[in-house]
Amino acid sequence: MRISGFAIKSIGFGLAWCAVLSPRWAAAGPPSGEEELRSALEGLAKATAAKDVDAALDYYSDAFAGSRPPYTKKEVRDVYEYWARASRRLSRSFKYHEFRCAGDVAMALVTETLEREPWDQNDAEVVTRELQIHLEKHGGRWRILWDYELDPDGPVLRAGDEYVMPSQGYAVTLPKGYSYHQAKTPGGAAVVVGVTDDLRKVLAVKSQTLGVRIHQEQLGDIVENQIALLYPDCAVMHKELGKVQNLPAVHLEYECPRHEGIMWARSALVMNDKNLLVVSIDGLNERDRGGAAEEIQSVLSTSRAIPREEPGRAVGTTTYGKVCCEKYGLEVDLPEGWQADVRDKGRTIRAKDPAGEGSILVAVVDLLEDTDAKGLVARDDETTARIVEDFLVEKSGPISAGGLEGAQSVSRFKLGDGVVRWRAYFRQGRRAYVIICDAQPVQAFERLEPEFRRTIQSLRVKPVSPPTKPMKGKRRE
Repeated sequence: MRISGFAIKSIGFGLAWCAVLSPRWAAAGPPSGEEELRSALEGLAKATAAKDVDAALDYYSDAFAGSRPPYTKKEVRDVYEYWARASRRLSRSFKYHEFRCAGDVAMALVTETLEREPWDQNDAEVVTRELQIHLEKHGGRWRILWDYELDPDGPVLRAGDEYVMPSQGYAVTLPKGYSYHQAKTPGGAAVVVGVTDDLRKVLAVKSQTLGVRIHQEQLGDIVENQIALLYPDCAVMHKELGKVQNLPAVHLEYECPRHEGIMWARSALVMNDKNLLVVSIDGLNERDRGGAAEEIQSVLSTSRAIPREEPGRAVGTTTYGKVCCEKYGLEVDLPEGWQADVRDKGRTIRAKDPAGEGSILVAVVDLLEDTDAKGLVARDDETTARIVEDFLVEKSGPISAGGLEGAQSVSRFKLGDGVVRWRAYFRQGRRAYVIICDAQPVQAFERLEPEFRRTIQSLRVKPVSPPTKPMKGKRRE
């Protein structure tokens, strides 16, 4: 399960140490559990390189739940099918750092390198990620249950440390009984993932700033709607509104089917204006389920408010005015006086109105299917309509900027006291360039509309050179 956008990816399973690579194992050789895990990941790498989609899918559990897209095994298939049809060549490799296993669950800490030569590009793409891969053994084979992309620049965290989230003004003491890593989630928010030694629970702590204000009861409904949308087999079993240190909170319990029972999770989402703190516990054993709510409350009791700080260069680049992102050939002019947070080397740009009534998101999206800008806008409008209340498209049609032809829509829906959203999507080759402008309350749209329009019209994207012949890959991370 994953509470996308507003909370955290939750489905995780605690895994204990079974093998720590060390010199004393050199003579005796690695344990059989480690050999099996290595064999599984090497098999996945070979199936990827061979473009054998069915063979690659066989290394994923039917209960797979991603911490970022792809979220389900069906979406994993979509990714592999795209790679197979859109690539001249594929290669994948893993560098192994650490293994844990116990019974039918296991975890590997690895560096993954994926190299792909797209048919429509001269240069190869090479992406390197640090991954925490969790697997389950079913039918005599290890299969991937879920994974996290780790943050190699994140702090070393231990039980008893205070985890500080200055951008949102929260701090929480990490409880004992877990070993921790800092991971990444979509949108650039950091999440701390703690794994128990008994292999059956995961604790996750995350904070993020929402683009708009949300009422307490709306947050619970949105989470429930997103779970239904992203994980159709999962369901919210209980939802309750409450308070955590005098701040509004939503408590949820949900579960997903698994081949030998269920995967369960509990989450608490605490709101302070637009800043959200989420604490979740997930597990496999029913005996752990009853105490999860109390454990979450114990963690939240250690939380405290700290002075908010704007993101620094450790997580992004804070800037104003014109933003140029060389990696993606992107340039855009933001409204005067608006502060922007640039992340992932320019893949995501978020700007906010000093008055707090508007926000602009500029994003670069790699496409898995051959969908034009009109189809992308229509699909995202349909998705939003399934998540929020009273969604209405007021205007839609073509739009152009910087020589690119695109599509747009202006909609309104019920979040907080109401939001007006202007989407403008442009496509060039296999990439979409997305600009989403939000005004809240709805009355603010009239004031902000000229600023939104100037930003959209300022978009410039470097033309893509037609491919000539395959070239040796250049490293891109």
